[in-house]
Amino acid sequence: MDFLIGGVSAVHDALLAAAFRQRGVSCTPVPPPTRADLAVGRALLPRGHPNTVYSLSGAVVRAIQARQAEFATVVPSAEQAACAYVLPECEYWNVGADVQRAFGVAGIVDASVVTLPVFEHGCELRARAAGVAWDEALEQALTESAAAGDILVRLRGEARITRADRSGADAIVDACVASAVRATERGRLLTPTLEACASRIDRLAKRPVSGARVRVRITGDFVASLSDGDPGADIVSRLERLGADVECATYSEWVLFRAWEARNLASTSPDGPGAAMNALRARHIESAVRRTFESLASAARLTNRSLPDMDEVASIAAPYYRPELRGGTSHLEVGIFLRTARAHSADLVISVKPFASIPSSAVSDSVLYAIAQQTRGVSFLSLETTGDADAQIASRLELAVDAARANVASHQAPWSDDSAADSRRRT
Repeated sequence: MDFLIGGVSAVHDALLAAAFRQRGVSCTPVPPPTRADLAVGRALLPRGHPNTVYSLSGAVVRAIQARQAEFATVVPSAEQAACAYVLPECEYWNVGADVQRAFGVAGIVDASVVTLPVFEHGCELRARAAGVAWDEALEQALTESAAAGDILVRLRGEARITRADRSGADAIVDACVASAVRATERGRLLTPTLEACASRIDRLAKRPVSGARVRVRITGDFVASLSDGDPGADIVSRLERLGADVECATYSEWVLFRAWEARNLASTSPDGPGAAMNALRARHIESAVRRTFESLASAARLTNRSLPDMDEVASIAAPYYRPELRGGTSHLEVGIFLRTARAHSADLVISVKPFASIPSSAVSDSVLYAIAQQTRGVSFLSLETTGDADAQIASRLELAVDAARANVASHQAPWSDDSAADSRRRT
């Protein structure tokens, strides 16, 4: 059986697919969702779904249909076109059933969905049930691929900020992604590839510094923040055209958050089934992800080589959002905002989420807007993407960047522990 994989980002999906191929699993990444995919997903599924579900469902259906048409011209056999779609999801983002429903409506009967909560408890059993030999080597390959995807996305972002030739920087990173995919397939170290990429970027002329630029931190829903929102939003590109420097969320950040949740659940329910084993596995994952990310970030000579400490994130978020309340990214958005404000590492935090993301839009946003009113120097914008309303997205981003730029110009003091205490008293 052949496998397709998708649901993270174009860079991550290509590297994760290569990690599976390294272990002998035939795996191909699903092309990044487009406007056409969004339209197909909406035609196949009922109303009320987040736009990310429509986009991803449409992309997978169209990829399988194209694959079936290709096989039909070579070997006209339905069995040759049989495949499974591998989705690295979690309990909060259970889109697997929706994709399977889209298969049925589209008349695809020889494809199935395999939901693999990569790096989470139970992944091994699901993988083996699908015929994938899950072992320590595959998990290590996936860990390196996920971290490398984060590094390459971040490297592209830093290069676009610091280099005069943005298209040249993009071309170098694109070539580096292709080289990293080949190295992953062959089981080779990724550090030489990243070192070479960093050296090529260093040879590009630096961009002249002309006035203060607005620094933006993207957070929010796991899928939407990694894929820059829905295909029609192009949030990072829009922000860059407005003169902003953008830092996106990382897959590694999400994995660390999920590992923290598993560890926290085991500590609050120590008598639960498999609590000790889950906590041990969570700590192992945290250590492996952090170690791998920092090693590859060093090879790529990134300026920002760190990942958030999830215990710190939970601690600073606790006065505003109880970490025990689970759902979506729960306290992570609040903690990331406060951490950013305390370090003054950004002037604007944007929480991106698809339409119908209740934990984020109904809970986190109300907390964050209240906190943002009390912070000095860091603005906040909540942005729901639907696949439509391009003009509305553009105008809201422009207004948010202008407001953040005004804050920068006024030289307001960054967030401090004293201001945090004052904020808690006032709220």
